[in-house]
Amino acid sequence: MLDPEPGESPLEAAGREAREETGWTGLVLWPPQLPDLLAEVRRAGAPAIPVGLGFVPNGTG
Repeated sequence: MLDPEPGESPLEAAGREAREETGWTGLVLWPPQLPDLLAEVRRAGAPAIPVGLGFVPNGTG
């Protein structure tokens, strides 16, 4: 669950959660629509079907 810690922005919380859950590091707002997707999950719950992201560059060049 995305639950920002004291002094942590929602974006920082999403990055922390991604690192904790996946072990991924060096994420640069990847995927870029992640904050919007997480906001929708918080508002309406998990989607009934998987969300297609299409091609999303990872920002590592």
